[in-house]
Amino acid sequence: MPPTTQTIEQMPAKVDEQPELLRSLSLFAVFGCIMLAVSIVIADFVVPDHDWITDTISDLGAGRYEFIVDMGLYAFSAALIGLA
Repeated sequence: MPPTTQTIEQMPAKVDEQPELLRSLSLFAVFGCIMLAVSIVIADFVVPDHDWITDTISDLGAGRYEFIVDMGLYAFSAALIGLA
């Protein structure tokens, strides 16, 4: 059934893609992933007595230097929201 004049008027307007927004959000997502990895590596060197084999990443997020890993997790969370 072909669209009539009335249905054409009721159809929503075509949505244009915004390539700049898509590129910036994808770069933001990559930046968030890199920030998480960098914060974990930095916290590993800063936190005393942390062992990569026996300790977990959660051990880095607790204690005196928790803000280092927390910032990386916040950046990663923001990157996931940017991808949504």
